[in-house]
Amino acid sequence: MSPEFIKFKGMYRVLKSLFLSCALLCTMALSALPPELRGASVGFMLTEAVTGRVLTAQNPDLCLTPASVMKIITTATALELLGADYRFETHLQHDGFVSADSTLHGNLYITGGGDPTLASARFDGEALFALFAKEIKRFGIRHITGNVIADASLYDKEPLPVGWTWEDIGNYYAAGVYGLSVCDNRLTVTLCSRAVGSKPDIVQITPGLPDISLENALIVNPSGGDSVSIYGMPYDNRRVLRGGIPPHQDKFTVSGDIPNPPLAAAHLLINALSQSNITVDGEPADRFLTSVRRREIYVHYSVPLAEIIKSTNRHSVNLYAEHLVKHLSLRRSSTGNFRDGLAVIRQFWQEKGLDTGTFFMLDGSGLSPHNALSVRFVNDVLRFMYMESRFGAVFQASLPVAGVSGTVRSFLKNTSLAGRAALKSGSLARVQCYAGYINRDDRVYLLTVMVNNFSGKRRDIVRYMEELILNAIPL
Repeated sequence: MSPEFIKFKGMYRVLKSLFLSCALLCTMALSALPPELRGASVGFMLTEAVTGRVLTAQNPDLCLTPASVMKIITTATALELLGADYRFETHLQHDGFVSADSTLHGNLYITGGGDPTLASARFDGEALFALFAKEIKRFGIRHITGNVIADASLYDKEPLPVGWTWEDIGNYYAAGVYGLSVCDNRLTVTLCSRAVGSKPDIVQITPGLPDISLENALIVNPSGGDSVSIYGMPYDNRRVLRGGIPPHQDKFTVSGDIPNPPLAAAHLLINALSQSNITVDGEPADRFLTSVRRREIYVHYSVPLAEIIKSTNRHSVNLYAEHLVKHLSLRRSSTGNFRDGLAVIRQFWQEKGLDTGTFFMLDGSGLSPHNALSVRFVNDVLRFMYMESRFGAVFQASLPVAGVSGTVRSFLKNTSLAGRAALKSGSLARVQCYAGYINRDDRVYLLTVMVNNFSGKRRDIVRYMEELILNAIPL
């Protein structure tokens, strides 16, 4: 028997022993998993922020559905390309002339600049249209012979990203994106319920818009729960309410999307003008001639992008994230659209040297179940924002704090990491994810953990993820 064969045989025995040991460890690990994770896919990665050293990794390159963790990618890109101080503009304009009797002979325009927060309750925007009326009056207008026209042409007329499901479309969290959005594109329906099994009554619709048609297919739930879904397509004023609400409620509110936000903005402006004793002969409209010259009346600026991104991440606002995607598309297209916006985001991270082979993005918010990325890619983005971005501190401050605020106020609560982890959460059916920064003992760690296709109760999966994180962080 040759020496080479003896050497090979010895190496084979060592490799075989290692293989059997690894197989035994894997079997033990799988048997230790909770039953809710049998058949699930788990990605986990913990990295030192400064050195980039990987402390723990499980399936780091497996593509998983990230849910709202996708907002990390969207908001980070927007900060880098637009800047923390960027502000959206909304213009009030006219196309005629103002006579000596304060009459505008022509049309009044409200021209959208892609501001997702226009008249948003999150930013004290309820009085915005009263402010608009005040500025129009200050300009010297008391009467308008033409129409009040909403110009949303900055973006295209495809308000929904590819991949959103029918079950979501029509609900408030799946509102479409328009060049002129208003009131978070949110329609609130107030209901009054009586006994179990009866049909609740529709009491009020906010904002009060004409021509909204609601088909009420609701019942009062015997379980006392809220299971309402609202269905409908963009630009179609018909909405169907299905599901149930609790009994004996005087004012129970549910929310869907505004079917045509630009036209809604024109309606709201006319109402505000009327309350300021400015009369309008024409109607609210969303069609116009692009060749007509306009003159400026007033320019409204949004809050800085840093504040919008903070609201996006802390409260997981899908609408704001999708607005950012369309707005980023303007860097390569004359009209805002999802396709070019997603391409801009992908190209940005490729140019920064990140491997985008495990990055598949269909929307900016994570609502699409067809999004997929790896925990390694997310950690690479987090590290870039920490080590290389001039907006790193702004970005980290935009994330909610575990055990304290936002969508993670209950996560890691009453643990040693409460108040020390800035994390974005994400959840869909059978999906639970977290990603962000952990500060401990003067060190910063990057964390991404994603679980797909779990069974059982979500709270059990969340508890397992808490234990996984706590056990992985160095003491």
